[in-house]
Amino acid sequence: MKKYLPLYFFLSLSLFLGLAYYTFTLFNSTEKVTNLDLKEKVSNKEISKILDNPNLSKQDKLNKLIKTKFSSQLLENRRKYIISRLADSLGETMIAYIYSYETDYQYLPRFSKRILLDYAAKVGDESAIINTLEKLIETVPNEPEFKYLLAKSYVRQNLKENAIKLLKEIQEKYPKSEYALGADYYLANLEEDAESRNKKLLNYIENSPKASLALAAADQLSSIENLKNESNKLALVYYYAEDYAKALEYFNISASDFSEKYYLAYARTLAKNKQFDAAKSFLIDKLKITESQSIASEMLSALKTLDSSEALLPALKEIYTLSKTNQDELLFNIAEITRLKTDYEEVYQKYPESNYAAESMAQSFWMDYKRKAYHLAEKTFNEHWQKYPTAKSHSFVAVWMGKIHLERNNPEEARRVFNNLISAHPLDYYAFRAKDILNLNKLSKEKWYLLPSRSNLVHISDWKAPELFNETKLKETYGTEMAELYITKSFDHIRNEALKHPESFDKRFLLAASTLAADSLSSISLASELVKDLSDLNDTETHQLYQLAYPLLYSDLIGDNVGADSILDPFMVHALIRQESTYQPQTISPVGALGLMQVMPYTAYDVARVLGLPKPLPEDLFKPDINIKIGTKFMDEVFRKYNRNMIYAIASYNAGPQRVLTWSQNPNLGNTDMDLFVENIPYAETKNYVKKVLSNYWLYRTLYS
Repeated sequence: MKKYLPLYFFLSLSLFLGLAYYTFTLFNSTEKVTNLDLKEKVSNKEISKILDNPNLSKQDKLNKLIKTKFSSQLLENRRKYIISRLADSLGETMIAYIYSYETDYQYLPRFSKRILLDYAAKVGDESAIINTLEKLIETVPNEPEFKYLLAKSYVRQNLKENAIKLLKEIQEKYPKSEYALGADYYLANLEEDAESRNKKLLNYIENSPKASLALAAADQLSSIENLKNESNKLALVYYYAEDYAKALEYFNISASDFSEKYYLAYARTLAKNKQFDAAKSFLIDKLKITESQSIASEMLSALKTLDSSEALLPALKEIYTLSKTNQDELLFNIAEITRLKTDYEEVYQKYPESNYAAESMAQSFWMDYKRKAYHLAEKTFNEHWQKYPTAKSHSFVAVWMGKIHLERNNPEEARRVFNNLISAHPLDYYAFRAKDILNLNKLSKEKWYLLPSRSNLVHISDWKAPELFNETKLKETYGTEMAELYITKSFDHIRNEALKHPESFDKRFLLAASTLAADSLSSISLASELVKDLSDLNDTETHQLYQLAYPLLYSDLIGDNVGADSILDPFMVHALIRQESTYQPQTISPVGALGLMQVMPYTAYDVARVLGLPKPLPEDLFKPDINIKIGTKFMDEVFRKYNRNMIYAIASYNAGPQRVLTWSQNPNLGNTDMDLFVENIPYAETKNYVKKVLSNYWLYRTLYS
């Protein structure tokens, strides 16, 4: 025990000195008045040299910055701000607090003082919170968040008049902000009259059942008797809070206010409480009378989730007869169950402008193709190609029309159709198939579905995401504050600003900010949206956007684990990761698959044993290096098992190896023509998954090869 006494003494002394400094700075210091100039021309070279050094750990960077000093006020404030953020990320709370306090209030006040506020909140020091917020409001008078936080502190300190005045000011000046919404809750609770307070709380949860304080309001109201006529409002709050047992307790379908807006939530609540038959019956009954098109569509989707079998057909036909809305959607769903060509024809003939018309026509075409009624298929194709150029099924009918021409021994006509398809949808799954067929020159069948041999592989190990803006561009367009956030690598704050103020920042800006903040889900989603109508990869800007939609994150780790003894193409690993986790290391699937490559824990144990690694804990699979090492080894085994057949291997990831074995042995699924096999995969989810992963793969090879 004696040997630990010096350590205990040192830790106690550090804590004492830290708290002493905290108390001293709050109560015995005066704020320095400076004339800080954010436009001062200074060189950031010395700070960048530390921050950008890949050989320095975060702790090393922190230590070096603490030892560094600058004569320039701007650089000195920049240094202190960066230290406070680094220390905070390392759990060095007192260092973070000290440097946040010492940063000038004129330097990025909306961001540099947050650590100060967090620390004061952690130790429960309301005086420090009020002191800091009042200074911030004086410095940044038009920031509603600080006024809202100050009002909340006033409430906790029982300074009612101050709180009410500030909350009402927020509602008057910023009526559409989230803070005005929160002000409703606090103003309600500041009412002395209980009846008035409850009325305002009810109004609050009715207007904002998903709000962060709605659950607290509902819990307050739930203790009040005689709320029978208002219970559905509480039920909706509990539904959104995912407390389905309590939601079911409060839903009252016989109440006068039980309207369409509650239908879907009530049905899903029944299902979440495992009352599936009751949920199904309720949806069927209400679909007959629902007038809102959007609500009816969501209800129909929920009904199909509960039952998509033929047993649902009589109910759908009855709903179709009685319903006042969504006739096209209902008729399409009837056709999806009957699989009758006449039912599909009825959809696009009755509702030619419907969202379901193109898909119905494509299904009619497909039925004619499969029974070799090529003359009818061609007629349907011509109509579809002209009528629905933006439909998802547009490229589908084209590739199969091209194959019809091949079967008719008409290669020139096939070439024309394939070229039209490539021109219209150059980066689509079916366009890639058409390109592959055309590139063979002979227009003959070839094993396009095999993973390329290693001699044809390309690997990029040092990929960096293209930056869509820089310091100069930010300063010119959005001002010095945004440029300063960029210089200090405060990318999380840049992204949050763009999210909070969509009226001021476009999607390209949010994409760039999300990429810098390493938010792969947002950046891939935004980039995919922006490239939706772009296809010219020779255009630099388009190529950059596609790189952000199809990034090569963790390419160094993938390269290290896909060596000469592996048959894998690194781009196939990227294609799978993009589909499985969108490069989010903490992803957990509904069935328990973990991490970037969605590895099941029991699979990880088996693979680790083969690799001679220690048995990994489930949480180890959230570490990119471990997940990729185990995931690529397993993936390599899967592709070897299927002799490099990409379709079988990818399908097994989604549906399991046993189902793929069964399908591969079924001649009715077209296992001699892999294009046909893909279309005939019995599970729609697996079929779409195979197409998406292959599309990802082909796009990666096109972008980076």
